[in-house]
Amino acid sequence: MTEPLAAGPPVDPSTDPSADAAAPLPADAAAPLPADVAAALETMLDPARPVHVALRRQLPHLSVLSRCSCGCGTAFFAVRTDEVEAAPTGPGTVVAASAQIITEAGEHPGEVIVFTRDGYLSWLEVCSWSDDIEVTLSVHGSSLSPY
Repeated sequence: MTEPLAAGPPVDPSTDPSADAAAPLPADAAAPLPADVAAALETMLDPARPVHVALRRQLPHLSVLSRCSCGCGTAFFAVRTDEVEAAPTGPGTVVAASAQIITEAGEHPGEVIVFTRDGYLSWLEVCSWSDDIEVTLSVHGSSLSPY
């Protein structure tokens, strides 16, 4: 039996920043995931949770479609959907995993959230809660503490 993930509020496609995320990707367009994205997904997708195991199976079929221009590390994905099954996350856009960023000083300047759309990894969002600490995936990706 698989564990369902809670769906968030409905997403309006006209305002959704990932409207093109989780788009099918041709097999010849594959490129390795950037190290910061790969490390964050490995940390956040718990191998003890069946839904996360299904999402981990998508990693070799995942490419970054685009990144946020501010440098935070947010990444939008494309998946070769013809090569891997959808995870049982439920329909629509779902928060699949989240992790708090904890600095060496014990501060909590932000979090990282992994979203799926219709069972496929869709995007990874880096959120900052601090005006004093610059939050980026490349700097804080190794200090993630999944909720």
